[in-house]
Amino acid sequence: DGKSIYVFTDWRTYPILYAPFNKFFRQWNLIVWHKKIGTAYPFYRTDHELIVFGTLGSAKRDFAWETDVWELKNSVNQVSKLHPSQKPLELFEKIIINSSKENDTVLDPFMGSGTTGIAATRLNRSFIGMELNGQYFEIAKNRLDRMEMKP
Repeated sequence: DGKSIYVFTDWRTYPILYAPFNKFFRQWNLIVWHKKIGTAYPFYRTDHELIVFGTLGSAKRDFAWETDVWELKNSVNQVSKLHPSQKPLELFEKIIINSSKENDTVLDPFMGSGTTGIAATRLNRSFIGMELNGQYFEIAKNRLDRMEMKP
């Protein structure tokens, strides 16, 4: 009860996601992540991503002062990118700080390169990650293992 869920989407898939999401969770906001670095498209450049925010049961209100537009540059460049949809560490740190306390568990069922796990570990949370693609699972595992070795 009271746990949060964040789902990254875009304008094309949000309408498909809306009904199933609201069947299981209470949607509170549709956050707009302003990346400050556009992606080329045939007409207008896409400079944002949508994040559906909801809760299971009651909602935690510690971050009610925040707006639903997040200005955070996408610092992941094409050269250092380990996964096609990799997001910046700072974005996941913000989400985790807003919706959990130390020693809580963070679940990422689409772990990709493990950025959520790194953010959770840095913020003293437990982490459970899942990834179907073996290549990305190994990348995430290696990143988390290297992180644990640092003092």
